[in-house]
Parts: sequence; C-alpha cells; structure tokens
Amino acid sequence: MNNTKKDTISIIELTLKSYNSYKQALYYAKCNKEKEFVYYFQKGDELLLQVSTIHAKMLSDDVEVSLLMIHAEDLLISVQLYKSMIKELLAFYTQFPTLKGN
Repeated sequence: MNNTKKDTISIIELTLKSYNSYKQALYYAKCNKEKEFVYYFQKGDELLLQVSTIHAKMLSDDVEVSLLMIHAEDLLISVQLYKSMIKELLAFYTQFPTLKGN
C-alpha cells in the first residue's frame, strides 16, 4: 500500500475516532458530568489535530486525488460540523437545562 493510501485511511480512522469522542462528550454534557465532557471533547480535538496534520501534508505533497480521499475529506468536514453543533447545543443546555432530558 502506498503512503497516500495509508494516509487517507489514517484520516478516515482518526476522524471516526474523533467523532466517537465528540459523541461521548455530548452524552456526558447531557448527564452534567463536566469532567468527562471536557476529557472526551479535548480527546476529539486532539484527534482532529492529527487528522489536520496528515491532511495538510498530503495537500502540500500535491497527491493525486482518489475517491477514497474524497470520502475521507467528506467525513472530516462532517465531523467538524458535528463538533460545531455540539458547541451550539452546549449553549442551549446552559441556557435551558431542562433540554437535557434528565
């Protein structure tokens, strides 16, 4: 397997791990467990930073775009949007605590 394909698969794997971390963070936010929320949200950020580093390297290397790479970038954009949505939900949870469903 060439480096481009390995990097692309790494982007997909790390992006999915970051999504799962953000999903856990949202769960803990709804349960009023701030320490756990912060841990998983920061973990998601760390994973996305790794993804961004790999992605930037690939773009600077001027690699050939493949369908797999398009999928990886689409997934990355989706998780970045998910992270933004979580931040917005937190603002609502702070303003309207009954939305948490507890």
